Amino acid sequence: MNESNVLYRERKTTAKKSKAMYIIGAAIIAVAIFLIVFMVFLVSDVTNARPRLVLTSMNAEKVYDGTPLLEDKVIQSGELKKGHEYLIAPGDGRVDVGKTPNYFSVRILNKSGKDVTGEYDIDCQYGELQVIPRHIFIKSADASKAYDGNPLKSDAYEILTGKILDTHTLTATVYGERTDAGASNNEFVAAITDGAGKDVTHNYQIDRVYGYLQVFARKITVTAGSAEKPYDGTALTCLTYTLSSGSAGSALVAGDTIAVTLAGAQTERGRSSNEVRSVKIVDAIGKDVTDNYAVAYVSGELSVTN
Repeated sequence: MNESNVLYRERKTTAKKSKAMYIIGAAIIAVAIFLIVFMVFLVSDVTNARPRLVLTSMNAEKVYDGTPLLEDKVIQSGELKKGHEYLIAPGDGRVDVGKTPNYFSVRILNKSGKDVTGEYDIDCQYGELQVIPRHIFIKSADASKAYDGNPLKSDAYEILTGKILDTHTLTATVYGERTDAGASNNEFVAAITDGAGKDVTHNYQIDRVYGYLQVFARKITVTAGSAEKPYDGTALTCLTYTLSSGSAGSALVAGDTIAVTLAGAQTERGRSSNEVRSVKIVDAIGKDVTDNYAVAYVSGELSVTN
């Protein structure tokens, strides 16, 4: 091998080494540039991170009054940037009885009034709005009368406690009634509407007390007849009787009829009672209405003389 070949090989080897070193150097420089750029972006992102702001609306409660329940107070967690302020716009609130979240929206303005809401990471947390029922206490009327064959009714009622809104109307439908002697409740249902005729009963807690319907038994007196005759060896009887009323008016209700059973007989000289043993009263359709009468019995006298 001559000297020129050796020199050529050395130069070729040196060139290969230089090229490899160039590639490695370029790679190192590229990695360094990437790391620098990454760090710049990382620092920039940390520096420009949006402040976190947590706003929590308050809870609120009231008795139903036909107007919206609103509450615009909020609790702030987190700091605003200097010169910034937030404006709270409450939601629609709640009018009817029930619960709903206390929704709101928020805007943040700087000193110049510019909207800078986008500069913040805002977390809105909603409280609760609750409207509770309006309480009223209604009582239907009491009523009473003596039995007269007609239903006893009374449509009257009154609000004992509480008050409906001035623009609302209460309608009580009283359906209690009683015809026969005895007592029962004067039952009713109640509904409340607003000025537009809309049913708003669900916004009220209605406590009901039923009045008392009482039909008294009609007082009558059945008096057995009396009779007298001289002794003739045959039994003296008397099947007549009289009716009288314990109050003004006729003894029996129109359409009612009475059957009276008398028990009495006198054969020998002397006196004995002509007793009323039983009565039965029926109405125009044959229904037994005897229990609707308070019947007093008065005996007559049977007398056989010499």
